[in-house]
Amino acid sequence: MQRRLLTLCIVLMFAVGVFAAGRGHQTTTEPSQEVERTLREALTVHFIDVGQGDAILITNAHKAVLIDSGDVPGKNENKVVMYIQQQGIRILDAVIITHPHADHIGGIQKVLETFEVRQVYDSGQVTTSQLYKHYLQTIKQKKIPFALARAGDTIALGEGLNLQVLAPEDPLLSDLNSNSVVTRLVYGEISFLFTGDIEKDAEDRMLKQPGTILKSTVLKVPHHGSNTSSSVSFLKAVSPEVAIIMCGTDNDYHHPHLGTLKKYEQAKINVFRTDLNGSVIVTTDGKQYQVKVEK
Repeated sequence: MQRRLLTLCIVLMFAVGVFAAGRGHQTTTEPSQEVERTLREALTVHFIDVGQGDAILITNAHKAVLIDSGDVPGKNENKVVMYIQQQGIRILDAVIITHPHADHIGGIQKVLETFEVRQVYDSGQVTTSQLYKHYLQTIKQKKIPFALARAGDTIALGEGLNLQVLAPEDPLLSDLNSNSVVTRLVYGEISFLFTGDIEKDAEDRMLKQPGTILKSTVLKVPHHGSNTSSSVSFLKAVSPEVAIIMCGTDNDYHHPHLGTLKKYEQAKINVFRTDLNGSVIVTTDGKQYQVKVEK
């Protein structure tokens, strides 16, 4: 299927002619100052299709952040690196590992070897897998700053790019998935909620946190659309316009679950899926946004 552009709600238009329409005809082929400013200030969130896994790249003109790093090693790890390189990025200002399952850290080794990584944030959950051990060893060898992410923290990256950490909180829950790092990004009037693989117990915990704001324009659907996440109360609190499910084609886990899809349908939330749409890219100037799909 040919690449197509899908527009949701108010659309951010980058074409010079659109901006020129309200000011009469222009003959110059140079971008207007307004277009240049819009392009310069635009924020883009790439939900990269890595099969049954998560890899989310957040970029603006000055910063780049990676949340998780894709599917199992040897399968899609190079795709994450290649995708980032195609964006012209050589430096990752931050890498956030939501939790140490292979479908979220599968490509981390290639990422750490390929890019200058200035900071790593982690949930602090330890596993005995060689993949996780190698990841920690590489961070130590390269002397990359490492910090635990906890509810209440702010990951300040400058240039108007701040990630609020909503989870996990101490004491940690008993499940690796539920202790995923959850972050919320606010850019002007548009917001994103990145949820890792949290389960219902983590959703409930955030709902009970005093002062926690979950409402977001765009939601990364928890745990690939599993039936153990996306409770009705959680979806009501987030109230997203757009939801993105990151899952692999014909995956062994049968993600997304039909019951979960029904919840999003009943809530009238626009759903995109990486297994059907490929990579999903959301671009915003802080007031409007546009959704583009790979296929």
